[in-house]
Amino acid sequence: MDESRTQWAGLVQEGLRQVDGDVPAVSPEARELVRRWDELGSRFHGSEGTKAAARTMWNENSSELSQALPWTAEQMQALVAHLHAARDAG
Repeated sequence: MDESRTQWAGLVQEGLRQVDGDVPAVSPEARELVRRWDELGSRFHGSEGTKAAARTMWNENSSELSQALPWTAEQMQALVAHLHAARDAG
């Protein structure tokens, strides 16, 4: 579990660098990030239903959930938007 947490934190940092650097969601870097993000997430979300539930929980409670993280809610919201756009560009 600690390894997954470390990997996730690294992906967040990489994603925030992409957001801050205005890396386009259609870029190979963004699509590779979302691939690795989804791969890591699949360890915890075994079905599309649990993935959808996690996304809904985040969308409805991102400010509260971000309080326990070292990043601001705004940073995480921008990252999630970047990941969604890269996933859609896919």
